[in-house]
Amino acid sequence: MKNKIFNVEFLGMPGSGKSYIQNIVLKKLKLKNYLNYYSDYKLLNRISKIFFFFRFLLSYPIFSLKTLMLIKLSKQQANEKNKHMYYFVNEASLYSYFISLNKNIFLINSEGFLYRTSFYFNQNKSNLKLKHYLRNVPKVDMVILIKNKKKDNIFRANSRINEYKYNSHDIKNYGKKNKLIDRISKIYKSNNKCKFLKIYNYQKKIGKTELDKIIKTIKK
Repeated sequence: MKNKIFNVEFLGMPGSGKSYIQNIVLKKLKLKNYLNYYSDYKLLNRISKIFFFFRFLLSYPIFSLKTLMLIKLSKQQANEKNKHMYYFVNEASLYSYFISLNKNIFLINSEGFLYRTSFYFNQNKSNLKLKHYLRNVPKVDMVILIKNKKKDNIFRANSRINEYKYNSHDIKNYGKKNKLIDRISKIYKSNNKCKFLKIYNYQKKIGKTELDKIIKTIKK
């Protein structure tokens, strides 16, 4: 790994096991001369978040503008727009902060910029618009796509206490969102500058073989 930041992002439907797998990988992965991080929104105080968010805007103006416009023009309810704005500000400020450290950083994110993209677009939007947007996303070095059965994803997500839960609208549009995530994955799979890995998490607990595959691919 020659990057100052080696950025790994997960893609997968809510409840597929992204955060669960992320936490296991962080515990098992040992990279010499690299600091391990994930998106911890409590890492920065409010003033620091504002500072690093504006620094991010200056570093990635096109991506930032497109994202802010997508959120603003979304047909979602005001509370949903506010939620996506909250996620974007936190992700952007943390990313900018990690860059500022000027150290070798291993950043693994179960719900990063790519995952958030699946909320901004819909299945009817053309691949061209999606590709244009993704071209401006800060560099992703590896994408891990987690696949699981629909009923298991819904059961897992709705069993959690304080996190995302599927409502009737989400269940109705499950297929569309799943296809959009596959479209995003396909674009990154065809990018020879980005590692891509597809993992099937059909068991109650992810197996050792799958975990070894993730860690081995990261270390390549």
